[in-house]
Amino acid sequence: MKRLLAVILFTLLAASPAAAKIVRVAILPFDGSEAGEYAKLTDTLTSMLTSRVAAGGAVELVDRPFAASELNRLRGFDGRQLPANLPKMNADFVLKGSLYAVQSGMQLHLSVIPLDGKGEPGNFSAFAGAENQIIPAVEDLARSASTRLRGEVLPAEASPDDLAGEAVGTTGSAGFDTEHPDRIYQRLAAEGKDGGGTVAESGQVQAVTRRGEAMRLAANAMAVGDVDGDDKVELALVTDGSLRLFTLDDKMNGQALASYSFPPNIRVNMVSLAELDGQPGQEIYVSASQGTQPYGAIFIYRGGKLTARMKGIPWYIRPVEKPGEGVELLGQAGDDRSEMGYLGKGVHRLRPRPDFSALTDEGVVALPPGVGVFDFAWLDADGDGQLELAAIDNHSKLKIFNPRGELLWVSENEYGGGRNFIGPPLISDQSNNGQFRLLRYIPGRILVIDGDGDGRNEVIVSANKAGLLNTWLPNSREYDGGSLHHLVWDGSGMRESWKTGRLTGSIADYGISPPKSDNKKELQLVVAQRPGRTLLGFTLDDSTVPIGYRITPGPERATPVEKSKIGVKN
Repeated sequence: MKRLLAVILFTLLAASPAAAKIVRVAILPFDGSEAGEYAKLTDTLTSMLTSRVAAGGAVELVDRPFAASELNRLRGFDGRQLPANLPKMNADFVLKGSLYAVQSGMQLHLSVIPLDGKGEPGNFSAFAGAENQIIPAVEDLARSASTRLRGEVLPAEASPDDLAGEAVGTTGSAGFDTEHPDRIYQRLAAEGKDGGGTVAESGQVQAVTRRGEAMRLAANAMAVGDVDGDDKVELALVTDGSLRLFTLDDKMNGQALASYSFPPNIRVNMVSLAELDGQPGQEIYVSASQGTQPYGAIFIYRGGKLTARMKGIPWYIRPVEKPGEGVELLGQAGDDRSEMGYLGKGVHRLRPRPDFSALTDEGVVALPPGVGVFDFAWLDADGDGQLELAAIDNHSKLKIFNPRGELLWVSENEYGGGRNFIGPPLISDQSNNGQFRLLRYIPGRILVIDGDGDGRNEVIVSANKAGLLNTWLPNSREYDGGSLHHLVWDGSGMRESWKTGRLTGSIADYGISPPKSDNKKELQLVVAQRPGRTLLGFTLDDSTVPIGYRITPGPERATPVEKSKIGVKN
């Protein structure tokens, strides 16, 4: 009997709130800078979230008021950088949220950030399409946050490392993942939609991975296509000071064709391919920085010779494809001020003269505020013949805008982390006026495809995992592995359909090569991997490895695809 009483007493004590671990939590007020008409609700929603998180039990709130200037500074840091920049506080977690006014209502985001440096931030989002849905949306966020604070893992947080290993073989089956069905169902159910039929079934895509031999060069960016019109795949790679051109065989091994060295004060940050001169083969468009100013160049490869058609272009240039309309050459001017990211205001449409002797400025392109020449892509996400715009902002959030420039959706996860930046080399962290320089980084590409030929575009974006050093140095962009993610529009937001396995080091760039004439259903995704680690901006391994993913849709996605619909030039 005594033993039975002891067991009962122990069970009651273990189940009591007093026995539960108390978690100390600091909550930052919601960021309402992009909330539009909902900005007036910022304080109210913060109070609602605070009370509901506290009501979950085992949570002790850390009361730490912040001045407005301090809040603005902290909101500029992502989840990995925030802990090192917070004032000293006795807390285990900090909650950081944002409100976004989207066309159909309000989107709420919340990050649960551990302050011990051992765990990854958890990102959650909720949607309110009407006033009576706001409280349920906050309660949904509070439940997700409380679950994370208790140390439980939600289906939404399955780590890429848990789901797929790195593709390391020379040839083999690639690690491809699909979004967890519970996550899709929970999100669509919260929006009053049926999750059935939207889940990407396992095996919907098949892929074969081929890894080429390592190239002894440190690639900043890459473009893949047909530069001489011979129906073979060529690879254009740029380092800090050079353009290198290779042929690429079926085993992803490169053979050098030609190279071009830029002057010592030129630092290259982007390369793209497009066909604008009406001749067979694509031109090579290089964008670079010359100190604080842009330096553009256009090359052609004809008859086995790499020739510069234009040099010293005073624009950051990039050809961008408009689905159904063709390719446009866009440019953005420079600015000497570091606080402007060394970028001028507005993206301009440029037209090359027939002989490529000069570029004509045809005026500013209508884009959402803050979107730069390297940040976006046009797409027809829903197949209605009108073009939406996908952009990655300076917080690595993927955003979708409708044809009128209204925000439709914001990703809860971060995409597009990259190491390319605008302006002078990293050797100088000081701006012209002696102040600390904050770099304007170029996000990873947004590839637009119509992989299943249904007239609705999908996107492929990168997700590089931030390294620990980024936590302490605001100008650092070190990465500890990365993967590529395929997203489709489900009527209310972009949904992950599949993702590649994790690659070590970082993903420098990626592109879609032209399809083989005998299998137009197959996509060839080419990735430039930087397998080595970096430290303080210096690479410990200067090699670049080309990796190819041959992706074939499943039976339900086997509609033939026209070559013009797959070709991606941006």
